[in-house]
Amino acid sequence: MGIKGLTDRKLPSFPQIGVLRKGDVKPNEKQPGKDLTYFRFDSDDAEAQRAFSDVYGSEPRSIRVFLPFPTVAENFDAWQEAWVAGGLQHRCDGQTCVRWLKSDGKYSDVPKPCPGGCKPAGRLKVIIPELRRLAYVMVLTTSIHDILNITDHLEALELARGDLRGIPMILRRYPEEISTPSGNNGARARREKWLIAIEAAPQWVDLQIAAQQHAALPMPAPLALPAPEIMEVNTETGEIVDAEASYEPPAIDPRKALVGELQLIVGKAVGLGLDTGLNGRTPRDMSDDEIRQALTTITAMVNAEYAAIEVAA
Repeated sequence: MGIKGLTDRKLPSFPQIGVLRKGDVKPNEKQPGKDLTYFRFDSDDAEAQRAFSDVYGSEPRSIRVFLPFPTVAENFDAWQEAWVAGGLQHRCDGQTCVRWLKSDGKYSDVPKPCPGGCKPAGRLKVIIPELRRLAYVMVLTTSIHDILNITDHLEALELARGDLRGIPMILRRYPEEISTPSGNNGARARREKWLIAIEAAPQWVDLQIAAQQHAALPMPAPLALPAPEIMEVNTETGEIVDAEASYEPPAIDPRKALVGELQLIVGKAVGLGLDTGLNGRTPRDMSDDEIRQALTTITAMVNAEYAAIEVAA
């Protein structure tokens, strides 16, 4: 049973364990920190901070992540917001406020026109598998370029897959020259900025392409069935008198079975953040013996990782 106004206020969600920021620590309340070329992980959880640093160090430019929810809307929020030292003043879609601070210090969700003075704010929820916690990390950005990149990439994945959960992804920083205000009578200049991108991990993409190529192969023409044989039936016992023909089950393609096993174990390995050692090769590029060897090696790696997880738990 739920408690009105307490447990029924929002949708189910995982706890937040940390934040990934693009900028350095603020020198003061009025001045933002300088833009960095890498992610800065910030967490009050000492164990999470230590686990992140052990894997990625202090200046990571790419991080392996998963998304906790099925859709783009559940994983990524993007609004226009106005903040002061005391907190949020209003949140809007650029035209209409969806939350705003009233004169009595309480928030209202009654729609009203945007008063202006707001800036873009994007918040992406990700799970970092190396932390080994079912808790999300919030990725923050105020760049319209980041917001467009993240939205476009995730919407394309959701359209192709239907569910964003379980897809191994790479969250990364990359340099790009973009048009920015120069401060001279409204003029603009191109400057290098380190933006955010998120995309499916290469090994997962390789498997998806191989699966799509296999699915796109033309189906063989159906074979004509032979005329049925007329058999006599013993009316007393119900037995078939003439039963020379026997049913044989269709043969299973051994290579297709091998490929299926390899795709399954590679998917598990990628989900655990392991290096499969395939180096971009797909089953199409491998012989049957190479597939069997890869199956043996990767299965051993996955089993060892599962055993380590059980020991740690």
